[in-house]
Amino acid sequence: MTDQEIVDKVFDHFILQMTPPAVDPKGPGCYYHHEEYGCCVVGIFIDSKTGDDWDNDDLGSIDEIRDLHTEEYHQYFTDENLPLLIELQHWHDDDLRRLFQNEDEDLSDDRESRRATLAHRLSDFDHITVPSLDDHG
Repeated sequence: MTDQEIVDKVFDHFILQMTPPAVDPKGPGCYYHHEEYGCCVVGIFIDSKTGDDWDNDDLGSIDEIRDLHTEEYHQYFTDENLPLLIELQHWHDDDLRRLFQNEDEDLSDDRESRRATLAHRLSDFDHITVPSLDDHG
């Protein structure tokens, strides 16, 4: 899977479909797959059994997953995808959570805010284009 394909799917899932972040409201972190909270940004690419395995190991970052579950990681991603996946995890866990927890203004339903935070996170990835909302009606 190319980095652009990953970004396009993330854009569709979390911005166009307005899926909320799969974070545990009781603590920091996110679930790769969870019955109640859904999938994280990496979790939308993996099957639920893999997500459950990764969640049960209580590992947070995708680079830890790649190091400890190398074979499973490579069923879905390449080593070249890793820097992008790390940034996407930061976007999902930090930026989207902030949009949902902003006490002054609820931005959770604002597609442009979601897109802007994603574009900012990925600004150093010259080979990636974050899709425009104008292109998706």
